[in-house]
Amino acid sequence: MSIGYICCLFTCGLSFCLPQTCITDAEEQLQNQIDEYNIRILLDKGYKLSYHKKCSTSWLQIDEIGKEIAKMEINELLKRDVYEYSEEETDISDIL
Repeated sequence: MSIGYICCLFTCGLSFCLPQTCITDAEEQLQNQIDEYNIRILLDKGYKLSYHKKCSTSWLQIDEIGKEIAKMEINELLKRDVYEYSEEETDISDIL
């Protein structure tokens, strides 16, 4: 049993709201790291790492995807400016 559930009774739910901001920041950083790892290593090999979150659990999942889908995923991630590449790297093939 989580201590958050016990404290919830006495704080009228505030014990869940306050740590949520820290958890959200950590999840955002995790997603950025996963996206960078996908671009650098996995998508070129036809795999994709993803983070999933359900009610009170979360997990990392590796999916096998085709090379064409992987290229589209790389382009989409680069458009979102997830990977900060240097001025010398101008092409996807340079990044990988």
